[in-house]
Amino acid sequence: MIIIGNREVNGNELKSSAFKAEQIEMIDKMDRYQETYSFMNRQHFQFTLQIRYATIQAARDLLASKAKFTTFERAHCNERFWHLTEQGGFKLKQGINPADAINDIFQNGVEYGFECATAMVIIFYKAVLDSINNAQFNRIYQGIYLRDWQSDNDLPIYTRRGNDYLPGDCLYFDNPQFN
Repeated sequence: MIIIGNREVNGNELKSSAFKAEQIEMIDKMDRYQETYSFMNRQHFQFTLQIRYATIQAARDLLASKAKFTTFERAHCNERFWHLTEQGGFKLKQGINPADAINDIFQNGVEYGFECATAMVIIFYKAVLDSINNAQFNRIYQGIYLRDWQSDNDLPIYTRRGNDYLPGDCLYFDNPQFN
């Protein structure tokens, strides 16, 4: 069920030819699931679709970047932008624009190695960066520290259990072969 500004809206009313296939899928699933998806107004709804699509695209772009998955102990980064901490995290260097540092991961992925939770946070930052302008991103995310699920207070990450999901969600699956 989709609620926009205290009014239930049929998903078919919201679809537009301007939306990507993944965004149409998001609308269809929101409309079909028992979960209530509430938005303040149409702009909030459209921004949500945009950021979810940007998350999908950032995941594709990270794969194309050739960055590697590794352990915290073997993490590595472009030291022009990041300080590699003893814990295997990446701390933004003083005087570096956060937007430039995040974009570098995607442009020079071969210089990077991190574990999967850090990869998800990187994807979320990139999705936000691609959904707002660089100046806003640089102002909001000045002290980026990439490690595990740590993120800026202005990049809240919510978790929940369930069987319904939307494109752009981060999903974990039980894998009995891996603890």
